[in-house]
Amino acid sequence: MRKQIQVPPFEPATSTAARLLEAASHLKHRPPRQRLRTGFLAPWAERRLAAGLAACSGSKPVTDRCSVLSGLGAVCALWTLLLFLPLMLHAQTTIDWQEDWESPSIQDNWYPDTGIWQMGVPSYGPPVVNGQRAHQGTNCAATILNGNYPDDRQDRLVYYGPDGLGVVIPAASLNPRLRFWHWWSFGVNDFGQVQVSTNNGVTWDSLSPTYSTTGVGWFQVSPISLSAYAGKSVRLGFYFESHYDGVSSGWYVDDITLLATHCVPMITA
Repeated sequence: MRKQIQVPPFEPATSTAARLLEAASHLKHRPPRQRLRTGFLAPWAERRLAAGLAACSGSKPVTDRCSVLSGLGAVCALWTLLLFLPLMLHAQTTIDWQEDWESPSIQDNWYPDTGIWQMGVPSYGPPVVNGQRAHQGTNCAATILNGNYPDDRQDRLVYYGPDGLGVVIPAASLNPRLRFWHWWSFGVNDFGQVQVSTNNGVTWDSLSPTYSTTGVGWFQVSPISLSAYAGKSVRLGFYFESHYDGVSSGWYVDDITLLATHCVPMITA
C-alpha cells in the first residue's frame, strides 16, 4: 500500500497570498465548471493550479511526489500571476461627454444668462488658421462672435443638457476630469472662469482660476478634477464679467471633453 503523506498547510508571507490560498482551499466544494477561472491560463492549467492550491492549503492529503510538485508549481504560478497581473491591465482614457458646437441641435442644450455668449462661426478674435478661427471645425462659443464684448456686463453660458439636468459625472474611481481649449483677450479687471452647479444653477462653485489679460493663442487647459462631484448631475458654466476699464475681443471656448480612466485587460479571449 502506498504511504500517504500529509502536506502541512502553507503559510504565506503576506495577507494577500493568505486570502488567495484560503479561497483556493474551498475550490473543491464548487461544481467542476465553477472552479478556478483565471482568464489567463488554458483550462488544463487552471485545473492543475486549482488542485495544487488546494493541496498546498492543506484542504486534502496528497499521496505522491507529483501531487507535491503540483502544489509547489501552483504556488509559483500564483506568485507569477500576482507579479504580472498589473502588466495585463492598462489604463484607457475615454470621453464620456464632449461638446464642439458643430451641431445646431446640440447648441440648444446651452443657454446664456444675459445674451453676451454666442455659439456659431467666429469672425473676430482668434487668428485665422487653415481658413478657420475656431480651434477645430468651424464653430465655437464666444463672448460675441463678431466683435468686442460690451462694458460692465456679466454672463454665464450654461450647459443644461437635453433633459435640463446637465451632465452626470462618472465615479471618483474613474478620475473624472474636464478639459477644453480656449482663446482669450480681456480688458483690465475683466475675466472668465469655469464653474459648476449641483442645484440647478442656484449656486455655483469655481472649477478653474480666473482667466484674465490675454492668452497665447488657442490653449488646452490642464485637466480639471471633477471627483468631488462624482455620481452627480451637474450644470457646467462659463462665467464672464466685464467692468468700465476698457473692452477687448473676449473669451472663445471650443472642444470640451469630460474624460474618465478605465482599466481594461491587455489580453482578451
